[in-house]
Amino acid sequence: MWEILCEVSLLKSIWFNIHYFPFNIAIRLPVFIYRHTSVSIGGRIDGGNLLKKTGLIRIGAPHVGFINSRYNRTIWHQKGTLIVHGPCEFGSGCKVCIGKNALLSIGSHFMISGGTTIICEKSIYFGDDCLLSWEIQLLDTDYHTIRDEKGVITNHPKEIRIENHVWIGSRSTILKGTYINSGCIVASGSIVSGHLNKEKTVYACQGKIIKELKNSITWE
Repeated sequence: MWEILCEVSLLKSIWFNIHYFPFNIAIRLPVFIYRHTSVSIGGRIDGGNLLKKTGLIRIGAPHVGFINSRYNRTIWHQKGTLIVHGPCEFGSGCKVCIGKNALLSIGSHFMISGGTTIICEKSIYFGDDCLLSWEIQLLDTDYHTIRDEKGVITNHPKEIRIENHVWIGSRSTILKGTYINSGCIVASGSIVSGHLNKEKTVYACQGKIIKELKNSITWE
């Protein structure tokens, strides 16, 4: 624990926790903010009694040696709601943006190794025991509005839902409307824009082109 605390920005952690939680919870420091992390706070964080655990949420934690946290800063920009169901870690260099009316729900034992971007403008859900590798993008929105000739918006944000024990490989992109079933692996460099419905399957995807590489697998 001492080694972890040496890497944590104590002042930012205290400020962050006091903003979100009543004093009797904030004093336990349920959220660790690591050094070289830029924080913009708003919205709310909900974790029930779990928030009594010190270091339950860790933002900017160094996990991989090739991501230099000093030059690839972690960014936490929150205006909406974060719900946590257990311990979770966002590695160094991550960029997390939760929009004003958005919901990001994180299952227990969630971890991002580093350098990953999450843009949540509607709803992104993770089940328990999910692992995200480095330099992944998850976006439930196109950001820019597209209208038809009558002026009707045609590209509304859509929920992303990722079930339990899913591993997403490095440099993958998970687009709005994606569903990934439990126990699956998404191959590195995939672009996912659809439903991966089979459990315990290795998928390689390029948009609507979905290939099942292996079935009935397990991973650790």
